[in-house]
Order: sequence, then structure tokens, then C-alpha cells
Amino acid sequence: MVEQALDEAFVPNDLSLDDERRMLIITGPNMGGKSTYMRQTALIAMLAHIGSFVPAEDARIGPIDRISSPASAPPTTWPAGVPPSWWK
Repeated sequence: MVEQALDEAFVPNDLSLDDERRMLIITGPNMGGKSTYMRQTALIAMLAHIGSFVPAEDARIGPIDRISSPASAPPTTWPAGVPPSWWK
């Protein structure tokens, strides 16, 4: 679907984590794709653990005890300082 919507060729991205590289610090400008990169990595890990298809040439995914994600926005940026109903 992505390829059909783009005028240019889709460029996949790589991720390599192992015993010596267990974490990445992802930086970049706003709207630069940092959250998308983290979401795709978490989704691929979950798909692999349930035995589903993983969209990769090669995937070796070991035990994972948690998947964390950042909050959408700090409380000071909410309108009137009121958190949304889903915030806990």
C-alpha cells in the first residue's frame, strides 16, 4: 500500500540490536519519523512473538519482557492543563 501511494520508491529502514547494542537513542526534528520508527519496531517484535508474519528479510527476536512508549505530550501542553480521560 505504501508503494502505491508514493511517487518515488519506498526506502525501507534497518534496525540491528544485539547483546552489545540493546538500546538506541533516537533523535531528530519534529515530524522526522522517530515515533513511527519506534512503533514499527515494537509492532514487529509483537508480531514475531505471536508467530505472525514479520515484514523483514531477516528477523531474530529473543525474549522481550516489556515494550514502553513515551507519553503523547507532557501535562503542561494539554489545553487548560486538563489531561485527557485516557491519561492515568
